[in-house]
Amino acid sequence: MSECGFADYLKSGSELSFQQLCGRITTDFNDCSRQVIDIQAALRGPEIARQDLADILQDVQAQEKQNLKMTATLQLLRKAGRPSDRAQAHAGKKVQHHLCSHGHEEESALELAESDAEYDAAYKEATQALQEARTTIHEYMEEVRYELASNSMA
Repeated sequence: MSECGFADYLKSGSELSFQQLCGRITTDFNDCSRQVIDIQAALRGPEIARQDLADILQDVQAQEKQNLKMTATLQLLRKAGRPSDRAQAHAGKKVQHHLCSHGHEEESALELAESDAEYDAAYKEATQALQEARTTIHEYMEEVRYELASNSMA
């Protein structure tokens, strides 16, 4: 939902509708978080006494937080765009000015290349962290499924 909403925002530029979407998502995440906290409390209680499963759910929540953080980071990076793309868009809007010094042009190109490299590294790092969080969540949920299946057979 947020990826489609973000893609729509990038196309339309409608800040208000994107803020409304973010508000709805935040509310939904808060509701889910409260439900998970209730489930954790039940798992820790004397009737179920499954601290191990409660701990796994706590770990899942931490990974979900990381997932959300990296998703937001990637969206901010996408919104900003690569520095060279921004420079090209800016240059397309302005009348091209001839720089007096070729040395200044080379310096600008070098700074832009360094900025692109930093952007690419940040994007790669956030993408990798997002994938790791999602993989870890999946692994935790498989562990819960296994525990539930083994207990239902016992």
